[in-house]
Amino acid sequence: MDDAELIARFRVYAFDPDQDRHSRRMRAQMLRVAEVIDGAAEDGREKSLAMTALEEAMMWGNRAIARTPKTQKNGGE
Repeated sequence: MDDAELIARFRVYAFDPDQDRHSRRMRAQMLRVAEVIDGAAEDGREKSLAMTALEEAMMWGNRAIARTPKTQKNGGE
């Protein structure tokens, strides 16, 4: 792995207002799903894994939003 790839992997990204809007929307939807799981499932391994998977999906979603060039408009809403 070269230096440029290492720097890209561990860079801190700042959201512009449009990216922040997308991130907040995604977080709100993830919270809704987490609430459904929390209310429908008993505590246990499966529920814990489901919550961890949601957290991971949110992390990767935010990473994708952050790495979208600020000059590119995010469509598909």
